[in-house]
Amino acid sequence: MVGIDIGFGDVKAVTDEVRIKFPTAVAYAKKGIADIGEEEEYEFLGRKYFLGERALFSLDVFPTREVEFLLKYAPLLLYRSLKWLDSPTPAEQIAIGLPLAYHHRRFEFEKVIRRVIVNGEILEHQRVEVFPQGVGILLDYRLNHEGEELEETRENLLILDIGFNTVDVVVAEKGRAIRDECGMLERAGVSRICQELASYLQRETTINLTEQEAKDVLLERKLKVYGQEKELSETIRTLTENYMDWIFQNLKSRWGERLKRVDRLIIAGGGAYYVGEYLPEIYEAQTLIPELPEFANARGFLKGMKLKIRQEAKE
Repeated sequence: MVGIDIGFGDVKAVTDEVRIKFPTAVAYAKKGIADIGEEEEYEFLGRKYFLGERALFSLDVFPTREVEFLLKYAPLLLYRSLKWLDSPTPAEQIAIGLPLAYHHRRFEFEKVIRRVIVNGEILEHQRVEVFPQGVGILLDYRLNHEGEELEETRENLLILDIGFNTVDVVVAEKGRAIRDECGMLERAGVSRICQELASYLQRETTINLTEQEAKDVLLERKLKVYGQEKELSETIRTLTENYMDWIFQNLKSRWGERLKRVDRLIIAGGGAYYVGEYLPEIYEAQTLIPELPEFANARGFLKGMKLKIRQEAKE
């Protein structure tokens, strides 16, 4: 059984024993005359691809902002995840997620995940459950490792799932999600900071970074230029503080009353790493950032699958 979160920035996958992460980067496998050694290629739908880190620095790396990208290339990224998890047999049960605004396409997504053909190998999965992203974070908080409910987590919650491209917002009363109040801020993820950082670096150094490369610089807070490290902490602080102000202005305009009264504000997703320390002081007392927050959705999907199986066994 595998829980997997294919985000627009990174792929995160977990089992009970292992977790992995790699960039959501796909590029056609093209080799130049100077290429040395064997690169790991993946054949899918009649083409060969590089994935992850190898694709990240390709000039032909695909943009990853659209749901159509996920629907087409999720099987390829899932295949690589299963191989990296080093499972001796294909996972029979896959718990996976889609952004909230695209969850209505879950049956289409389930179909492409259920039967995966890569490198001529067929992986058929007995069961696929597609959860809304953000709800995975709720499940991670509310369930224990075995998928059992934690009574003390029956709280009023606002969950902020900060991804690379989107921010999903989940509202829960007494631990249960309220579908009509959940929503998504599109084009509101940390890619906004990456774009501004890339523009700044292009002006200052004439270096052109992809958004994925800018994401790494955002985390490291420095960049080597002609062999010398350029310190970027203050620039990144300013960009991130502005971003957080913008996020909370959007939250207050749509969920202002909820934000004031919730027992807990949970901030997770890969973006939590970048923005956690820039949280406005007024929200600090109610805020929780879970351990390894970028894996919270994947962990929650896995726990949610276990919960469903437990409930079905009782029926």
